[in-house]
Amino acid sequence: MNDALNRVAVLLVERFGGVAEQATVTGWVGKVKHVTEYFPHCVSHRAFAEAAGLGWRGRHGLIVTPEAGPALRLATLFIPGSVTPEPRELTGCGDCRACLDVCPILRKGSDYREACRHRINGLHLRAEVCGICVRVCWERIRSRQE
Repeated sequence: MNDALNRVAVLLVERFGGVAEQATVTGWVGKVKHVTEYFPHCVSHRAFAEAAGLGWRGRHGLIVTPEAGPALRLATLFIPGSVTPEPRELTGCGDCRACLDVCPILRKGSDYREACRHRINGLHLRAEVCGICVRVCWERIRSRQE
């Protein structure tokens, strides 16, 4: 999925100019000793998405939208000119704590990025996310829409 998103980002900057920032730098979970070693090599797609009004930062730290919940892949494009986002009504998490209740990492109040990296390594997952918080958050978003 990230590879496809990266290809689309490159096509967009070829068409409109600018710079495409990779969706994610894959393969880092097992290579770094601490998640902070990853930060100098990327931008925060979540910060840009939040600033653009695409969604809100959920309690799990991910961007959440009414349309896709937290099941998003993001890439950032730096293009010439400016784009003004349309105003959106974003409800936020409200009193929902489903991601905090289900995730063994988020419950402990630790640095979730580093704790997630340890969990992914410990479980020997092929993907670089375990998805527990994504699943329960998306289920809650869908139930609100019904």
